[in-house]
Amino acid sequence: MKHHILTSLLIFIFTSAISQNDTKIKGIILDSKDNTPLELANIYIEKTNYGTVSNSKGQFNIIIKSIESKIGISFIGYETKIIELNNYNIHDEIVIMLNPIEEFLEEVIITNKPIYKILENAVNVSRKKMKETAILTSYNREILKTDNDYCYFADAVSKYHIKGKGKKIKSKLELISSRIKEGMCLDSNKFIEKSPFPYNLEEFIEVPFDKNRALNSVIKADTARYVFKIKSIRYDSIQVNKIEFKPKDTLNLKGLDVRGYAVYDDATSLILEIFIEKASNKKEDGTDINIFIAEWSNLDFKQNYRFRYVDNSYYISYIMEYQKIYINNLYATKYDKTYSFFTDLTTLNYEVKSEEYEFDRYKKDFIYLNGHNYKSEFWNNVSKTESEEEENFNLYLKTLKE
Repeated sequence: MKHHILTSLLIFIFTSAISQNDTKIKGIILDSKDNTPLELANIYIEKTNYGTVSNSKGQFNIIIKSIESKIGISFIGYETKIIELNNYNIHDEIVIMLNPIEEFLEEVIITNKPIYKILENAVNVSRKKMKETAILTSYNREILKTDNDYCYFADAVSKYHIKGKGKKIKSKLELISSRIKEGMCLDSNKFIEKSPFPYNLEEFIEVPFDKNRALNSVIKADTARYVFKIKSIRYDSIQVNKIEFKPKDTLNLKGLDVRGYAVYDDATSLILEIFIEKASNKKEDGTDINIFIAEWSNLDFKQNYRFRYVDNSYYISYIMEYQKIYINNLYATKYDKTYSFFTDLTTLNYEVKSEEYEFDRYKKDFIYLNGHNYKSEFWNNVSKTESEEEENFNLYLKTLKE
């Protein structure tokens, strides 16, 4: 009972704190030359750790405390822009044009050191930098669908209580508020409770480095399995390095064979972005897995991690993971379904703390399992932007009613 009273009090305090004098800014970020939307651009309130990212249409929502606030927008290959909100009509959607960097050329770097060793060093340095006791407030989202039907959409505002350093970094999760929209998968409850997806919401914040099997397999495989290339590029108005990796063409593309890249700051060796995807998403190249509850094949997966380094604080700003699996046996019953699972995290605020406080720890793997704990007055003050995945889910629900 004590924990529930404390949790309710924390929700009230957090809701009250963000609702006083708050203003929601809606905007869209476009390329200044061809007006194309820029997806996953970083939007942040200057001189703070508060921010969000744009969706596939370049749109974003962000809560500000004062009209005097300045907003920064950055995107790879573009000039970073700082805007003063009092120059805009904030009651309308503000349009922000980013200018491509004219001299944006990818220059291949020649190095005597093995590139996979450079990547390994960047991973180790980045892992060690995440060492503060901190609270990361985030917006989390999950979507599960089958071949033809959406199973559910779930999202939540969460607080990750981070403690430790290096490989000993750990996080505990506090779910502030959540909601669920149900689809038409009749067996989604049974499936999700014993899901073959290697996913744990509580450990989400630890995934990019320590629990990233795909990235670690690239580093350990060195040049025997992978081709590496390192380039110098512009990122967030600074010169950084980009390591690209892909399997050698002669390999049979199965298992954890992936392709992707990692962007890091050469001055600090801190990683700014990681993108990884399965090298082949053809069904014949799927990874067959057989355990006592299920037989399935991993057909596809993608990962995207982004980081910010502000005022000596280094933290995750965005996480996206996507998996697609084909299940042919579940609980000793013949099965014939393909499931797709999408999840992401957008950091809303990062606050360094010297102490921890008591709270109801969330221990389940999925937001979906937590149930519906939605407070509309709270969510009106959250910097969330509808994604393309959420929009497709809502269209699906609409077709069911027609």
